Amino acid sequence: MMRRAGFIPRRPATGTDGRYTPLTSQIFSYNSRHLVAGITYSALSGSGITVPAAALQLRQRGNRTSMSDGSGGATYHFDELSRMDWEERTFTGGLAGTYRMSYVTTLQGN
Repeated sequence: MMRRAGFIPRRPATGTDGRYTPLTSQIFSYNSRHLVAGITYSALSGSGITVPAAALQLRQRGNRTSMSDGSGGATYHFDELSRMDWEERTFTGGLAGTYRMSYVTTLQGN
């Protein structure tokens, strides 16, 4: 089970496994509005695990418009009230292809 330690902006946050052994560190980068713009992960030294970074693109309102990581990328679309109405995920490798998920939200936010 993965447990996330406390988050401190601009500092690494660490994860642990069920035995509380450190797994990775996460370093967040921010844009000028102090919104997360990127995440860099690192695995435990000597583990041989490689983990890709994630890059985020945000629009003026702060909504994520796209993301790229080691498995491909994603595009996000929002309606005029900033509610996500669909996202499209493109995978590389074994699950290669593009998949779209659509969302319906009421005015109450449900």
